[in-house]
Amino acid sequence: WPFAWVLAGTRSARLMSDEEKELVGVHEAGHALLSVLLRGVQPPSRVSIVNRGAAFGRSPWSTADDREVLTKRELMAQLIVLMGGRAAEMQVFGQPSTRAEDDLEHAADLARRMVERLAMTGRFELAGREDEGVRGNDDGEGGKEGRELLEKAEQAARTILGATGGDLRTSPHPRGPTAPPPQRDRTT
Repeated sequence: WPFAWVLAGTRSARLMSDEEKELVGVHEAGHALLSVLLRGVQPPSRVSIVNRGAAFGRSPWSTADDREVLTKRELMAQLIVLMGGRAAEMQVFGQPSTRAEDDLEHAADLARRMVERLAMTGRFELAGREDEGVRGNDDGEGGKEGRELLEKAEQAARTILGATGGDLRTSPHPRGPTAPPPQRDRTT
């Protein structure tokens, strides 16, 4: 897919260890599964464990689509998907990794926006403010509500992933992950 390289960068020259591949696979599976299960989130057309950086500074999990009007439920679904990689890591490995850094940044920005700009937690005095003074101040106005939204989203992601009952670990397949099963001739 050459056009994907243009959008998301060229192939990575760095090789990943098997442990890293498993961790990243679990992380991305968490996002992907939640994006399919939750309404209000547009699943990406494909998922890869190859880190190509965010295309145009956006995580593939950060937006439902290009609509301008989104409900609180849809924004919470986006938060849940963004926290899904970290939640999957916690479920499978019992601890998070650095893979969640960009997701956490996008999720924190979205939660902050929900609190400080959109008054989705009832903080009307913060709604529509243009000043950046509140931004980044987790202990200040709206910081507590933003943290609560993130905690609620991660807990929801963990609950949903736990309820699916499936194992998020990647498992090697003898024919490779994308090889089709052998076809049998049914004409005889």
